[in-house]
Amino acid sequence: MTANGQRTYIEAIESSCSRYPDLVKLSRFFQHPRWPGLPPGRAAVLEFRGGSVTRFDFQSAEKLNTYFSGIVGDSCDCRLYLLEDLSKQFVEAFGAHFWMDPFLFAAHENSTHWTATKFDYALPRRLPSSDKLDPSFTLRYYEVVKLLGSEMEKESLKTVSNVHRKIELGDLSHSFDHHSQPKTYVVRRNASFWSRDREDGGWDALIVVDPPIGDSALTSSSQRKHWPNVPYGYGYVDFTPWNSDNERLAQQSAICGPPRKSILDDTAWYWMNKASAEQIAEVRKDALISSIFLKKIVASNWNVLLEFVWAKLSDFERELRYVEGTKLNYLAETLADVNLFRRRLSWYHDEVEMSMRSMGITPDSVSDDEDGKEIRSRLQGCKEKVESLTPIVTGMLNVRQADISMRETRLVSKLTLVALVFIPLSFTASIFSMGGGFLPGSSQFWVYFAVAVPITLIILALAWWLQGKSII
Repeated sequence: MTANGQRTYIEAIESSCSRYPDLVKLSRFFQHPRWPGLPPGRAAVLEFRGGSVTRFDFQSAEKLNTYFSGIVGDSCDCRLYLLEDLSKQFVEAFGAHFWMDPFLFAAHENSTHWTATKFDYALPRRLPSSDKLDPSFTLRYYEVVKLLGSEMEKESLKTVSNVHRKIELGDLSHSFDHHSQPKTYVVRRNASFWSRDREDGGWDALIVVDPPIGDSALTSSSQRKHWPNVPYGYGYVDFTPWNSDNERLAQQSAICGPPRKSILDDTAWYWMNKASAEQIAEVRKDALISSIFLKKIVASNWNVLLEFVWAKLSDFERELRYVEGTKLNYLAETLADVNLFRRRLSWYHDEVEMSMRSMGITPDSVSDDEDGKEIRSRLQGCKEKVESLTPIVTGMLNVRQADISMRETRLVSKLTLVALVFIPLSFTASIFSMGGGFLPGSSQFWVYFAVAVPITLIILALAWWLQGKSII
């Protein structure tokens, strides 16, 4: 309860779970922090005044509440808030001030690929026809990083944050040097947006993003360990156009590019350093335009991921050219990797579609989102490529297995031939083992060879004839 006896925003979420089951997981998330001692996250706000953008940072929820208290009657009519990580304190501050639909935070907290697991359950989707109090959406994407170290992490890892995101090994199981080459990992991410129009003609918007990975990670036993990493391929490509004005380029030589460490800082950097006067003028008219750079950053990260996947699939094709001498275990590992990428691409496809649907874009709808269309197209190309590799690897594996079976058959034939030689000898020896003059050294020992050799030759000739008959 607050000082005046009203329910807090978090308490309102807990009391609404019977009406909205999709809030149960979020309520439990706030009741049971997953990792003690984590920082509460951070927040910032971008104020759009005239043709400029000003940034203010808040390292605590108390400072954010102080800011809320001081903006009453302020002349700034457009504010874009940025929240990094989901902490109870900051969610309470934003929720109490805006009283927004908590499904925004529930969708952002969710990170499962599939419908249900042993320890979790899926977030129920709301009907497209359901009335939304304010526009909102959640974008799913992946961040690709390289581990700076020689030790490959075989156990499952998670990010050190209030919302644990899974860190998966992206490299193939057999195509890298375990001692020298950096290992590539894929990190699950979410980015959410919410906005509302105010009665005075202005608007407020909130972007919720995941915090940076940092230089540590959580093991399956909840142990924190050193995990230095860098962005794969030096990070996503700056999507703003090249400036052909040499004088202006010289004046902005200190602006090297987005930090690529935090989506919060990157979003603020684009608005403060790259937004044109026309973009700033347009965003003051429509709050949804304030998410333009967030969408482009997410799309750029998808591009990095798909470039990585395409490179790995190309590695498959190049390695499969060398059929001769390929070991059976290698082909089995290759088939396992192909199936792994096929499953992952299925997840990626589902997550792209869920992201598009959260923005109201369905596969059948007409949209001018060129980035979304490009991601869908590249994703479909990767799926077709991996589907074409599956029968090739399977066929090669079957050929190698058949070759091994033939070798084993030849070996058995040779062993049978040896047996055909020794069995008549043993049989003849058994006959003459009754003693008498047929013992070795006796006068009639020569009879053993006179009988055994013809019998052996007859049996070998018969075996040769039967083998020829079976081939014919």
